[in-house]
Amino acid sequence: RLATGSAGVHEHIDPATGQVDAQIPLAGVSEVNRAVTAADEAFAAWRKTAPAQRRQLLLRLADLIEGNGAEFVRRGALDNGTPVGVGPQFVADAVAWTRYYAGWADKIGGDVTSLPADSGELNYSVPQPYGVIGVILTWNVPLFSMAMKLPALLAAGNTAVVKPSELTPFCADLFADLVDEAGFPAGVVNVLPGTPEAGAALV
Repeated sequence: RLATGSAGVHEHIDPATGQVDAQIPLAGVSEVNRAVTAADEAFAAWRKTAPAQRRQLLLRLADLIEGNGAEFVRRGALDNGTPVGVGPQFVADAVAWTRYYAGWADKIGGDVTSLPADSGELNYSVPQPYGVIGVILTWNVPLFSMAMKLPALLAAGNTAVVKPSELTPFCADLFADLVDEAGFPAGVVNVLPGTPEAGAALV
């Protein structure tokens, strides 16, 4: 989490008042590089974490998202003016997506798709995580964007550096807090609001 950022700050505008309501530290290239290094170091252990343990951590995260639903609704309204009447549906969807991918954590397997006796070739797939995944989020549905991307890559044994839009930092910040509270190891998920330059560095 950024206390200060080399790319300065973003003055977040309250969508209800049009007034500045927060100063958001922005990551630059140096913070992105440090986050990628931290995620790469965490990957060595995370990829070897038992799938059942990854599943349990994701289920715990889903419970925490659900338990903080009212706060996500409040932050969604602050982020970009999401009406509080539709906010609960985004929370429910985020919980459902997280539980869905938690269920896949211990079901990802390899398959033999052809044998030499049948085709003259031995073909097979191996379940293997990629490593560090860069995630650049949209501004329009910040909580749901996190839930659509992070649980799947975590279930498969990858680590992540996430750049939420500086326009919508509040839901992403709470999501990062809940990742920590759920018990994910340090460095597995890194959340850095930043400018387009930070996004380019991440890419």
